[in-house]
Amino acid sequence: MANVIRPHQNLVVVISPLHLRHRLFVAQLEKNQIKVAAIIVDKSRSKSHFWSYFSLSSLLNLILTAYESSKFGLSSIKNIPIYGVNSLADPRISEIVNSSSPRTVVVYGGKIIPKVTLENLAYPCINVHASVLPGYRGLDSYWWSLVENNQDLRGYSVHFVDTGIDSGNLLLVKPYTPRNGLLSPHLSWRIWIAFDSAKEISRIVNEETMVLRGIPHAKTASTYRSKIRLMDVIKARSNLLLAKRH
Repeated sequence: MANVIRPHQNLVVVISPLHLRHRLFVAQLEKNQIKVAAIIVDKSRSKSHFWSYFSLSSLLNLILTAYESSKFGLSSIKNIPIYGVNSLADPRISEIVNSSSPRTVVVYGGKIIPKVTLENLAYPCINVHASVLPGYRGLDSYWWSLVENNQDLRGYSVHFVDTGIDSGNLLLVKPYTPRNGLLSPHLSWRIWIAFDSAKEISRIVNEETMVLRGIPHAKTASTYRSKIRLMDVIKARSNLLLAKRH
C-alpha cells in the first residue's frame, strides 16, 4: 500500500489503547469537522501482568488521565461504534477499516501495528507520536525528554505508519515549550497534543487537492526508548549531575 492520502470524504477510523486517552482526541476531531467512523480499542493491555499496573509509566499515565478528567470530564463520543480487539493482529481490524471506507486510519497512543494488519488495510494509516522526530521513538517520550533534559524534543509528530517503530515518513512536526519549573504545563502536554493534533489532522484530511507522501526523517538521529522506569530516572539524573561536574 502506497503512503498516499487520496481525496476522499472527511472520515477516519481511530485505533487507540484501552484507557480513556482517546476520548478527548476523538471529541476534538469531530469538533474540527472530522467524522469518526469507528474507534478500535486495543484491549491487550488488560491482559498485562498485575504488577505492570504499578510501574512508573502506568502511574504517570494514571496521573495524566486523572488531570485530564478533572479539567474536561469524560468527553462525549456518543454514536461512534467502539470495537474491542485483544490483539492488533486481529483480522477484524482490517475488516472494520475497509468496510468503513475512511480517508485514513489514525493511531493515537497505541502500540506497533503489525505488518499483517498494515498489509490488509486498503487505506493509509498515520500515527500521532508524542515527540519531535527525529528524536525519541517508542514510549513515554515526553518523560524521557524531561529526565534527559532534551527540551527541543518535546512536542508531537504525525507520520505514516510502517513496520518500524515511529519510523514512517513525516507529515507534521510541532514543538511544545512549557515553562520549566511549573507543574501544570507538564501535566497539560497530552491535552495540548489532543487539541492541536486534531486540528492539524483535520487540515490534512480536508486538503482534497493535496497528495501527501510525507518526508523521510533521519532515523539514525532518533533514539528508541521503552516505558520509563524509576531506575531510568535515577540513572539519567545521575548522568546529568556528573556531566555538570565535569
